[in-house]
This record gives sequence, structure tokens and C-alpha cells, in this order.
Amino acid sequence: NFLYSQEFVGTIWKYYLTFKKIIIQEKVKGIILSSQNNIFEKSLIAAAEKLNIPVFVVQHGIGLGVLPTVDIPHNVKFAVFGEKFKRDLINLNVPEENIKIVGPIIFDGIEKYVGPPETSQKKILFVTSPFIEDRLLEKNKYFLRVRIILGQLSKVSKNIDIKLHPRERNIKEYKRIVGELGLHATISSEVNRNNHYQLIKNADLIITFGSTVALEAMIIERPTLTIDLFDKFDPTNKIIINSGATTVVKYTEDLPTMVTTLLSKNLKQDEAQQFVKELCYKVDGKASRRVVNYIYDVVDRNQSPSSVEQ
Repeated sequence: NFLYSQEFVGTIWKYYLTFKKIIIQEKVKGIILSSQNNIFEKSLIAAAEKLNIPVFVVQHGIGLGVLPTVDIPHNVKFAVFGEKFKRDLINLNVPEENIKIVGPIIFDGIEKYVGPPETSQKKILFVTSPFIEDRLLEKNKYFLRVRIILGQLSKVSKNIDIKLHPRERNIKEYKRIVGELGLHATISSEVNRNNHYQLIKNADLIITFGSTVALEAMIIERPTLTIDLFDKFDPTNKIIINSGATTVVKYTEDLPTMVTTLLSKNLKQDEAQQFVKELCYKVDGKASRRVVNYIYDVVDRNQSPSSVEQ
């Protein structure tokens, strides 16, 4: 069994000793991670625990606490978006005193884009996901369903922006479908956050497959439509689909009627506001500052004489 082989155990031991040596030599007072799932990170956490050095896991996505893969040594602290993630971690036996709600650090800056669209055109933003790259759907099956969706959307509006996930590699397929359907669509894989938020602000309706973009749209106060692209088992994170804050339909359902309704009225506005509050605490552009203050506070307390004696 590879997991118990001499080679694997030896590699982990080398990681641990190397991290321990670095922490001592560089006089490290605190360690910041964005996750704690792989062997590399777990070895670092173990070395830090041995030396009583705090490790801070700063939440960077909405999947935190979904799976029981968190480490709960006394030295691991979590800086999370909001109440929902705090509860999830407590349910995984993380001590409440090791969890700090700071707001969504990944959304700092989005608050500048909250407000109505800047144009009177009814524009749709269709946001895709890397289901092919993640091997969740075969390429032919995925694009057949995307074509069905775009075909239905074209009955409502030809004015569609298509935002691809940065990891998607099949932009030519999207262009081919758009051309065959005669859509006036702009296709991009924009990674600049300001440009990305501007795309959402300029739209009257955001359509996703259940990605974090739906949450961003709710923050910017746009109606969202979440399309379930799977026939039976959906292997994706269900936090958006099960939120009650977005309208959910199967890709086989009547999209034009629902899209027309959502372009004129946000059916889930109240639910979306509550969902954002539950997940994100405050969206005020100051989450990064709160994280930094939390880290310095814990490190200072950890270096105090009473802490050292303990």
C-alpha cells in the first residue's frame, strides 16, 4: 500500500523536518495558508504545532467546511467569511475560539460595483464552469447542453455576454455555437477582478451553473438563474443551488419564460440579501484589514510571557 510505504512516509518525514528547521532558523511567528488539505500543508501544520506557532487558514472560497478534511490542532486558526462557515467548522469539531469571522477577503473591492446597471439594455451574463476540465461531463455532452441553453436564451435576447472560467480551454466551441445561433455575444475569460465585477454590474441577469459568481451577483444586487446541467447526480458544490436565494432550473426546462420574468423582477431579492449576510458578514472592502488585525493579535498573544510559560 503506497500510503504506508517507506517512500511515502519518508517523504512526509522530510517535509516535516524541513518545515521545522525553517521555522526555527527564520524565527517564524505565524504561518498563513489558504487551505489545509494536502500533505505539504499538513506537514507544515504539524511542524508548527510542535513549536507552538499559530497557523492561520484564511478562507478563499465557498467550499470551506463542506468536507471533513480540516485539521484541528490547537494552533490552527480559521479566518472565515461569515456565520455559515463558522457553524460548519464547529460541526467538524473545530473549537469556536479558533474561528474568527472577518468577511469575504476575496470580495474586497466588489462593494464599489453595487447598484443598478449603467445601461438601459436588457443584457444577460452567462457564466460557464470548467466541467470538461474537471472531468464532470464529456466534451460533446457538455456543449450539446450549452447549445440548448444558448438556443433558448436567443429567443429572449441576442445581447448576451459569455464569461468562461479561466481554466476552460474550448473557447472555439463557444464561438462556433454563438456563430451558428446568430448571437451578438461577447466571449471572454476575464481574470481581472474589476473587469469581472463590471461585467456583472452591466448585466440585468446572471446565469450560472452554481458557481461563486452567483454569490457575487447577489452582492451586486442582480437576479440570478442557476441551471442544473446534470441529469441525475450533481457532483458539484450545492451551496448555491440549495441556498433558496437563486432561481433553479434544469437545462431541459422552459428557460425563455423564466428568463423574461427575471429580466423584469428579482424573484429572490430578499432571500439573496439574507444569504449574502449569512455567508459574508460584511461586504465593505475591509475584510483584508480584519484578517491582518486578527493575525497580529493572535501572534502577539502567542508571544506574550504567559503564553510562552504555558
